[in-house]
Amino acid sequence: MFQRAAVVTRVVSVLTVVAACTAFAFVGAADQPAAQEPDPQVIEQGKNVYVDQCQSCHGAEGKGDGPAARFLDPPPRDLAMGDWQHAADGTVVAVAEVITKGVDDTGMTPFEGTLSDEEIAAVASYVVHVLVTGGAERR
Repeated sequence: MFQRAAVVTRVVSVLTVVAACTAFAFVGAADQPAAQEPDPQVIEQGKNVYVDQCQSCHGAEGKGDGPAARFLDPPPRDLAMGDWQHAADGTVVAVAEVITKGVDDTGMTPFEGTLSDEEIAAVASYVVHVLVTGGAERR
């Protein structure tokens, strides 16, 4: 009888922990902002900045195949793949940081001082929401 009571107690303890973790997961999810649709005007502005400043290296579709790409070592990133080596999790904020600061020892020069913060945010939004394969939305 004692052994059976110990098993029941352990099962109840495990179920309590699982229930608590599930509850905290839902509370945490409620605290997260909902994914927002990108503003079409921001996307259009980002596209214009991209064409003017980024397309020569990254290519029209962001595949790293622009006309200047052949002169760069290492070659430009294929942005369309969404494989973010320098932009952490690929959010608009992370991509904007790379655009702002550039990447050492690559052709990705910093655009801080060349582009406004608004232009950097717009082009980052364009990259994340349009160029990434399938247009996968991120924050």
